[in-house]
Amino acid sequence: MKRPVFTFALTLFLVVAILMACMPQSVQAAAVTIYTTTFNSGYTDWLHPALPMGSACFTTPRISGSAVRITNTGSITRTVSTVGYTGISVTSNLAASLLESADWCYVEYNTGGGWVVMQQKTDGQDNSVYSSVTVSNIAGADNNASFQIRYRGQDGTSDHCYAEDITVSGTLGHCAYEHSLPPTATPGPTATPVPGGSVPGDPLTGNGVVSRTVLTYANLTSGSSTAPVDDTNGFGLPSTAAMPLHVFEGSLVLNNEATSGGFSEVKDTYAYTGNADNPRKHLPEFSFEFVQNGSHLIPVNQGLSITGHAYWNYIVGPGRAWSETSDNGWSRASFPFALVQRNANCTHNGVMTFLFNGTSVSNVRYQITQETCAYYKINMWGQLSTTYSPYAVSNAAAYKNNHAAEVTNRLPTKPIADLATDFPASVSRIHFWQRGYSRLMTYYGVIINGTNYVSGCTTRYGTYAFCGSMRAPSYSTAKSAFASMAMMRLGQVYGTGVYNQLIKDHVPEYSSSVGTWTSVTFNNRLTWRPAIIVWQDMNQMKAVPIWKLSSSPSHTLRRSLPLLISQTKLLPAHSGTITLQTHSL
Repeated sequence: MKRPVFTFALTLFLVVAILMACMPQSVQAAAVTIYTTTFNSGYTDWLHPALPMGSACFTTPRISGSAVRITNTGSITRTVSTVGYTGISVTSNLAASLLESADWCYVEYNTGGGWVVMQQKTDGQDNSVYSSVTVSNIAGADNNASFQIRYRGQDGTSDHCYAEDITVSGTLGHCAYEHSLPPTATPGPTATPVPGGSVPGDPLTGNGVVSRTVLTYANLTSGSSTAPVDDTNGFGLPSTAAMPLHVFEGSLVLNNEATSGGFSEVKDTYAYTGNADNPRKHLPEFSFEFVQNGSHLIPVNQGLSITGHAYWNYIVGPGRAWSETSDNGWSRASFPFALVQRNANCTHNGVMTFLFNGTSVSNVRYQITQETCAYYKINMWGQLSTTYSPYAVSNAAAYKNNHAAEVTNRLPTKPIADLATDFPASVSRIHFWQRGYSRLMTYYGVIINGTNYVSGCTTRYGTYAFCGSMRAPSYSTAKSAFASMAMMRLGQVYGTGVYNQLIKDHVPEYSSSVGTWTSVTFNNRLTWRPAIIVWQDMNQMKAVPIWKLSSSPSHTLRRSLPLLISQTKLLPAHSGTITLQTHSL
């Protein structure tokens, strides 16, 4: 009668034993070493930049054997697979010498959410004595094939950081149903993911090996700009680019814009600029906030930015960030921008690029080599020092997600040459780019059945690095597509009855202008041409659009209302087709 009780007890004991064996090992087992090094045999298994901005083995100071001395912005990085381990801890040893107030030495780890500082030294802690730090139970480090550790310097060339003994440890699992994977091979550094919606095209899959001949690390850190370079080779995202190693978030300010930079005229019909210096030959003050989502660099303000400059305003567009193995541990960024003539429509397209790490930015190289402006064509270029202030930008997640949504919802594109194969019977009706005008066009395209067939985007120095972000002026779209879309939006928000509302009820400036406005509706206005002021100036007659005369909307309205008298001819449209062309390369 006692045998069933014994059998039950034995069974219960075995079940409890099995459950205990499958408990987290932190309960019942000691941590084991996953990876350790004293650097006595070197650091060839760590990713490291080349000298002189890098690292080398030294015997003083040391804990034993040798240590790794890191100079300037050098770094050494190691990926350690923790697959099969939990409760990950890192113990590091760090020393420093000759640091000044702006110099720092760091030990960091990265679980995939960005680099986290676990140990650091600065001025006053640079006595060449090692200190040890242990960080335990690192969140996100368990079972992580891409867990990374890094020693990094942020100091001058004669200042030194020293890396010594470092150990990664964890608890190994023993459950019968668990099968721990063997350690993986050590890959290069992983990109630092950024919170926010992912953007189509990320992550970059290149290895970072780029055959760069222009705007190299040396050019951007210590060189100068003497002329424009090939736009794509200098500023474009290389096909082998790797994900960025750092996150860029905060404000970027350029220095000495008003007195620096090169300039050359291509065409100047109205003699705006001569041989003497002129504000038109220089950039306006540049100060913009950016956030980063993966490899996408996103300006907070992407609309027209009024600068206060006598002649130029800015439009800054989204760019890209990436890493190249020859950049000595820095990341690289590039973005498009445009100078827009004040109170006018001419738009001059340019690009900027720079190197960055977690706290610093190299010089910024810029150039402008394309415009949509029939009467004023110029090249501008330069290399400026910068002030970078890294901080958490307000509403950063919203900017990242909005950009991701915008990129996701873009129309699919094809080269315009594909029209010949996609629509062989109809292409002869839409070959406006073959009529001798393409040399005068910034870009052109046709949207058919939801696909955007686009041209190239040529500059005087090769293909523009950001074709999808090349800006064009408003001109006729201001009095056609824009006015129509604005009217449709008014109808959507306030109802279609708004079309027949009187302009005078919304524009009080009508009362001080000549003409009769008592019965003019918004719908009437859609068929009118833009206002032109004509005056006699001695021996010549000039016609100037009224919006070029004043920055004041009220003043512009008062001048334009009496002149809105001409009817325009409506052009026929073809169903399913929209054409766009902008002139004057």
